[in-house]
Formats: sequence, structure tokens, C-alpha cells
Amino acid sequence: MSDFKLTYFKLTYASMFNPPEEVHERFEASLADVKANQLGKTHAMLINNKDMFAESTYENRSPINHNWLLARLQAGTSQQADSAIAAARKNCLVQYPQTDRRKPEAASPACGWRSCYQGNFEQVK
Repeated sequence: MSDFKLTYFKLTYASMFNPPEEVHERFEASLADVKANQLGKTHAMLINNKDMFAESTYENRSPINHNWLLARLQAGTSQQADSAIAAARKNCLVQYPQTDRRKPEAASPACGWRSCYQGNFEQVK
């Protein structure tokens, strides 16, 4: 392996056809870690910064190989969806009240523009 420092490597269109070998090695190591330690886990919903669990879950499988179980995800109810939307609206407006919600590029990455731009914000207090 060369003395090349991967931290200074920038993958671009011009460099993507011949990246340093360390890119491949680190990718394969990360992929092995994900397969061994992450695939198939059950994940909670995050509502108002709290892990929430539904009464049931569903399986999310890979579209290229249905034998690969990617994760078990919560099958949330409509009430949980309403709670998540209300929390997103409240937290976004409380933290960033001066954000120009007409401009997606001005939205905060902390709340995400989708949560800021849905619905009638004049009704949110």
C-alpha cells in the first residue's frame, strides 16, 4: 500500500475509476461490520426525541435480494404519525421561529424542511 493518506482523498467523477486501494479495504470492512452487527435489528420510531415502539413491526428486505433482512421497523399507528408531525412542527417552529419557510434552502437542518413546510403554520402555537 502507498503512503497516501485517505483522509485527503476526495472521490470525484474524475477519480472514481481509480481510487486508492484503502477505499476498497475500508468499504469491505464497513460492509462486513454492517452485515455482522446491524442487519436485522429492530428499530424504534423517534417521536419528540424519544424512542417509541408500536404494537407490531414489519420487515424491510433488500430490493436486490429478498433473503436479506435489513431491519424490523415499527408499524406505527395514525395516532403515532399525528404525534410525530405535531412534535416536528412544534420543535421546528420553537427552535427556528425566524426561518423563512417559503425558501427550502433557508430551513434548518435540525428540523428538516419537510417538517417545516407541511401544513398551516399559522395554527401552530
